[in-house]
This record gives sequence, structure tokens and C-alpha cells, in this order.
Amino acid sequence: MKIMRNLLVVILAVFMLTCLTVAASAEEAEHVHTLTYSEAVEAGCHTNGMQEYWYCEGCDCYFTDSEGKYNIARLSLVIPAENALVHDEGYEAGCHSNGLLENWYCEGCDCYFTDAEGKYNTARLSLVIPCENALVHNETVEAGCHTNGMLENWYCEGCDCYFTDAEGKYNIARLSLVIPASSALEHFEATEPYCHVNGMQEHWYCAECNCYFTDAEGKFNIAYKSLTIPAEVTLEYSEAVE
Repeated sequence: MKIMRNLLVVILAVFMLTCLTVAASAEEAEHVHTLTYSEAVEAGCHTNGMQEYWYCEGCDCYFTDSEGKYNIARLSLVIPAENALVHDEGYEAGCHSNGLLENWYCEGCDCYFTDAEGKYNTARLSLVIPCENALVHNETVEAGCHTNGMLENWYCEGCDCYFTDAEGKYNIARLSLVIPASSALEHFEATEPYCHVNGMQEHWYCAECNCYFTDAEGKFNIAYKSLTIPAEVTLEYSEAVE
């Protein structure tokens, strides 16, 4: 009895499977392609092209012929672009360096896009995220007789740093930018006057230009006489007596 029951289950399963197969085959046989024709599209600088094809929306299939006999995968119809778009994820702005929004770049036409398909062109400047602090450009200052010069540099007030480039990539110590003066200033400390001898205020002297200064940088020139501190007693001249 048990054997007969199992046999009936197997027969019933085979029958149902056969019915489903026949129904699917009938449905497939009944489908008639409604084909839509698309002309070939040439590949561009950074955009893919497409070969000529026919498409059936009913079965979502592509064909290379108008009768719908030769099926083809959509990817096989693609004509690759001459140049691939290079993706840049972008980066945040820093203290003195600009950031950049996400973009796609085409080397062939030197263009930037905001989408991976290269449909929406944008100027590179529109992608820039301004930095917090703008670099201040300082042109080269030649060294003088007693004053140091300075090499061209860019300075960031935000991080108090100096750079040798306008993008702020190459940091440099301020001392490395100094162009030494041709002559060093000689420092003289102040001397108090006494009795009949004049004193002198603190000053710096440049032997090359024979000038006196009130500061170590040699910015404030002063006449030698203005540095004199008069003596307490003035010597009086007396002629010789025979």
C-alpha cells in the first residue's frame, strides 16, 4: 500500500512538471517581438558609442537583426570612448591649501565633469573649495649694504609658515629665506658721560657706508652728533703763559 502511494506521488509530480514545461514553451512560442530600431552612435572623446541594434521591450532583449533572430548582450553593442574619464574623489580644504569637489576629468578634451558619464561639464575653478587662509606673496628683496634681503616666498598667517611655492606645498624655515647683507652692523653699547668726557647712546655702525643707526636692523639712521651725551664739565682753553 505504501509503495503504491509513493508511486502515485512520483507520477503526479512528473505530470505537473510536464504541464509547466508545456505551458512555458507555449507562452514562449506565442511571444512575438516588437522591435524598436536604434541607429549606430559613434563613440566620442569621453562618451561611449553604440552599434546599430533592435530592441524588444516585451522580453527586454537586444538583437543585431530586424527579424529578432540574433540575440546579443547590451554590453557587446558598446563602442568604447577614445578616452576614459579619470575619477577624482576630491579632498577637503586645509589651512592654506584649497580643496576640490569630486569630479571626473577627460584628458582628451581637457574638461571636468560632475558625473561619471561626462554629461555635465564644469569649470575647474567651480570645483575649488576655498582654504581658510590665503597665502600672502612676498617678492624677492635684494640684500643691501647692512640690511638682509629676502627670497621670494608665500606666507600663511593661519599656521605662521613660509613656503617657496604659491600652492603652499613646500614649507621652508624663515631663516633659510634670508639673503645676508654685505656688511654686518657693529654694535656699540651706551657709555655714560663723566667729568669732561662725552658719553654715547647705544648704536650700530656700518663701516661700508659709514652710517650710524639706533636699531640692530639698520632701519633708523642717525647723525653721529645726535648720539652724543654731553659731558658734565666743559673744558676751557687757556693760552700758555711765558
